[in-house]
Amino acid sequence: MAEQPDLFHHVFDYIKDMLMEDEEDVGMFREEDIKAKEQSFKEVLVREDPDFTGTSQARQVNTSAAAVLETLVESSPTQNPGNILAPPTVLVASSNVEVDYSLKDSKGKKHCHEEASTAEYLEETQSKKQVTRYSEEASNLSEILDKVTLCPPEEDIASHTEESRLQESVAGGSSGKKVQDQRKHVVGLKRLLHQCALAASSGDDLAAKEILNSIRLQSSPHGDASQRLGHYMANAIEARLYGTGSTLYANSCRMMESSLADTLKAYEAYFTAVPFQRMSNIFANKAIYRQLTGANKVHIVDFGISYGFQWPCIIQGFSAVPGGSPNLRITGIDFPEQSPLPSNTVQKTGSNLMNYCRKFNVPFQYNCMARKWDSIQFEDLKVKEGERLVVNCMYSLRQVSDEIGEDSGPRDTVLNLIKKINPEMLVLGFLNGNYNSAFFTTRFREALSHFSTLSDMFETTLAHEEKSRLVLEQAMLAKAAMNVIACEGAARVERPERYKRWIPRIMKAGFVQIPLPKEILEEIEAKVRLQYHQKFFVREENNWMVQGWNGRVLYGLSLWKPVNQ
Repeated sequence: MAEQPDLFHHVFDYIKDMLMEDEEDVGMFREEDIKAKEQSFKEVLVREDPDFTGTSQARQVNTSAAAVLETLVESSPTQNPGNILAPPTVLVASSNVEVDYSLKDSKGKKHCHEEASTAEYLEETQSKKQVTRYSEEASNLSEILDKVTLCPPEEDIASHTEESRLQESVAGGSSGKKVQDQRKHVVGLKRLLHQCALAASSGDDLAAKEILNSIRLQSSPHGDASQRLGHYMANAIEARLYGTGSTLYANSCRMMESSLADTLKAYEAYFTAVPFQRMSNIFANKAIYRQLTGANKVHIVDFGISYGFQWPCIIQGFSAVPGGSPNLRITGIDFPEQSPLPSNTVQKTGSNLMNYCRKFNVPFQYNCMARKWDSIQFEDLKVKEGERLVVNCMYSLRQVSDEIGEDSGPRDTVLNLIKKINPEMLVLGFLNGNYNSAFFTTRFREALSHFSTLSDMFETTLAHEEKSRLVLEQAMLAKAAMNVIACEGAARVERPERYKRWIPRIMKAGFVQIPLPKEILEEIEAKVRLQYHQKFFVREENNWMVQGWNGRVLYGLSLWKPVNQ
């Protein structure tokens, strides 16, 4: 479907408010990150606009609700499967904040109730900044943000797909001997990695370090797929040997290893070359929008809200509903960050969503919390009578600890809480990994297999020298490998399982699957087939929409409802 930029161009303001804050504001990034950010974008923010009055009417949306439905599901990406831009997940203290906004009040209302010392975080001054003059750098940034937040034009995706297929065709013309030599190198490097992991597991540190030296000679962060993966895995094994895994992982969560512009370009590259995020967005948004049609009061509970990129599209869809938008309330839940102010990210997400609802005349309330999910009580969610309620949880349950040997662990506690909420629909997405074993060698073997698939995917779909590829690999491979291989106990937060293993747990909590909408699935299958590399696939498996690469299922999505409904 053709893009409608006149409908979505204000999404840039939504992202801009999130990234460009005053120097004094603590915000989502620590003070040192803000300084680095301001240096990188010193030509972007040139002056402040007068106060936003909050009384201006939303822009006229010259489209039908049906047209909005078709476009909203292909706009801003949902929480990314690989957590490319997701906040850190190291568990610390918790904090709650509630933000209320209604267009009936010309200035809006904000009521904060917090457990931590962040009561002044959401001030009315957050709506004052607006970019009024752009340098050439700022114009480029605006274009990047639009592409990241919106769905890339169909022709851009098609162009990228043709380029990838052309590169594959050229590569296929290489000599058979070269391909054979490359395969031998991959097998040899994987054998060394397995031997090194076995030595580390058995306590033979001397042998492990000797093997590491051999791996270093054959690996590089700038080499081919196997060399890059070998480099990341070797770093993780080395951290395990020296007992520095938890520290290095925590540092990787805190650090912005590339500029914001580089990070956004990487997000754009992933979104354009890889269908997982876009298809997940279509699936979730269309299912939710369809379920809530005709509602007067809507409550969305989002486990793993992160920056809230999924919801501006739903907001725009509600703004075009004949007769006026329903009252929207979002409860944003995420993991605490390793920060003195752990709830900053989810608080700022609420502020951005509030401003966005103001522009589109959608009555809005926001409640958020950053804490261990199994510590959340039903009362914290403030469920109200008369609300149409949906729960959304995309790819985040894997980071809830799984206490082996307990009949009812933290994951069961979270699912039981959702059942108590009694939503009309539960949207669940899972990373289909099998590297959650308590035994290190088993976990290492499965992680290496999974990460090898991702590495091959990047090698095939992204240019070898592309900087965005390095940023993506750092986020999706290096950081994850460090946590899975070098961390143990509570510090190991990456705990994915096969999506099928979740089924008995979900059913035990009192849910039954909702059949996948056939027309949505057919639409997604067509988009993947026509617009992405031929090794990508999406299909229905036992009422799950699964996505993957080269025959390996990487993600599974499904719809559920309480049995009593």
